Amino acid sequence: MIKRLTMLLAAAALSLALVPPPTADAALDPNVKCRTKIGTGTRKLVDKVLKEKAKCFTKQMAGLIPGTVDCNDLEDPAFPGAVKIDKARSTLLNLTQRSCAGADTPQTNGYVICPTVECGGIAITGYESVASCMQCLAEAWSCDAIEQAYGTPPAPPDANQFKCQNFIGKGLRKHMVARIKQQQKCQFEEDQNNTGRNCAVIDLDTDPKGKVDKALVKMRTLVNRCDETALAALDSCGDTINDEKVCLEALAVGHADDLFGDLYTPAGTNAIFVSDQQGSPGGTGTIDDPVDTIGGGLTLADGQGLSNVFIDGGLYSESVTLVSGINLLGGFNSFTSWQRDGSQTSLFGGTTAASGPAS
Repeated sequence: MIKRLTMLLAAAALSLALVPPPTADAALDPNVKCRTKIGTGTRKLVDKVLKEKAKCFTKQMAGLIPGTVDCNDLEDPAFPGAVKIDKARSTLLNLTQRSCAGADTPQTNGYVICPTVECGGIAITGYESVASCMQCLAEAWSCDAIEQAYGTPPAPPDANQFKCQNFIGKGLRKHMVARIKQQQKCQFEEDQNNTGRNCAVIDLDTDPKGKVDKALVKMRTLVNRCDETALAALDSCGDTINDEKVCLEALAVGHADDLFGDLYTPAGTNAIFVSDQQGSPGGTGTIDDPVDTIGGGLTLADGQGLSNVFIDGGLYSESVTLVSGINLLGGFNSFTSWQRDGSQTSLFGGTTAASGPAS
């Protein structure tokens, strides 16, 4: 009997051992998991772009690659870091595809349009297009930061200019990536606990270990190592040591915060939705409860301090008074989860369809 009991316990232990333990991701809300992984992929791409562009300039200044290579153009066939950047792009796409399969539609989560002129042509039809949008934004902000920090390096540089240029690139990357990483870590915790923290702001609440401040000190220390005469000869955004530190900090903070907003407060989370077919006069203007008129949408947006009104395809018979600072975007289709598929949006308002405030 004892032998049989021992065998049964052993078999039970074996069966338990064969059941894999639940992973941390398995317990996550699918929407939280989705944008967390998009954020991880985006951050890795930013890091890679900043690193490979800086390396391109370093090689060019050292005479290892021709001066005809455009280190500010990731699509230049001769760009030396193209393979590594393509790998980071694939990582972002793969993380998105794997992690967003169980999430709500992109539009429900606020990903309705891809912002900025550079990336506005990307239509959001699924999470693959969200990944494409974030790739575009990550590269646009990273490239802009490097262009302002590096400008056009001298060819050939002297030794002090070469060293200073490397200090600038390394310092910018450390600070910008550290800020993005801490903002995302804070937001991941906030998504689960909802304590009311604004993770875009870096302070003791959002960065209790001071990791971003440490990266900032490291950036300033690196710039302090520049020879000021050499710095003045570079085509960077600061002509003095102090000006350079101020400029690099502004670039890192501004572009990291822009990316944070693009990912965690996308356009659809701060917009009013209008649909003549599915909306109602008392609608709150959310994607699930649209208002039924453009004028009503403008009133709600103005009252809530929002900058976008998204309009479903349809026929709107009303006269609209435009509001300064509020964009009207038509062409959406509420029957396909508010994808912007070019559905015709028409406004008929009698003698005056739309009027605007006096300039």
